[in-house]
Amino acid sequence: MDLIDNQINILKKKQSKLYKDLAREDTEALVIKPAFQWAQSLDNIFIETKFSHAPACVDIFDQKIKITEKHLNLTAKCRQGDDTLHYKLFLNLFDNVNVSSSSWEKQSMGKIYIHLKKKILPNRWSKLFLNEEDEKPGRVMLWKEMHEKYQKSLENYAKQFREEEDDYDDFDFFVAREEGRELQPKMKMTKTETFQTVDVKDQIETVDVTEEMRDYFESPGFKDKLMSGNMGGNQDYYDDDEYEYYDDDDFEDYDHLEREDLDGEDQQDDKYSKHGEDL
Repeated sequence: MDLIDNQINILKKKQSKLYKDLAREDTEALVIKPAFQWAQSLDNIFIETKFSHAPACVDIFDQKIKITEKHLNLTAKCRQGDDTLHYKLFLNLFDNVNVSSSSWEKQSMGKIYIHLKKKILPNRWSKLFLNEEDEKPGRVMLWKEMHEKYQKSLENYAKQFREEEDDYDDFDFFVAREEGRELQPKMKMTKTETFQTVDVKDQIETVDVTEEMRDYFESPGFKDKLMSGNMGGNQDYYDDDEYEYYDDDDFEDYDHLEREDLDGEDQQDDKYSKHGEDL
């Protein structure tokens, strides 16, 4: 009987351990994207992450941050009661950073501060990251207190490269949204060329001919005809009586008479030819 009880207790302990292991695996499988706020100056990017999961998680440990020229990768764990929460933040940065001059530090209340040094200086990023849709981070906010310090210098820098005052970029829309404002860029009109019409009549040049012809070419009537394309001959110059009209029968008779005349001429030529031979 004691042997059976011992076996039962052993099985219960194993079962309890198995349940705990399964619960731990389920909790650790949940990866949370931390919320963060950011701002920029012409030289730096400022990021502050906050690890919260109803309620805020302040017991952060095993944090690992890797900064490369184009990427920021952050992982961290947090104890919340009997659970261990896993956090991960990945950013495909908008532009390159200077790795050796960048840094990070752990702060109180479960926050981590990250400072990225821009590689190209001065420079104003139009956005922070270029992540694909399935890799986008969690809640992204404007670090308003930090932004206010550099807002004026950022605006002055942007004006140098804008063709129009309302030529906004993604950063402008992001700041406006976080501040509760709405930007309404104007519709840009396509530039068009305007052409001045010319009175062609004034461009007609006379040629060096007789005075009589010069007067005719310069007369208003000639210019009007030239512009209207009505340069046909004047029918009053022709006398219809000077022309004869023939129908089809007349042409046949004419052709017959013409051939008879030609035949007669050929016979006459043969007569003289034969006579010459006789001579």
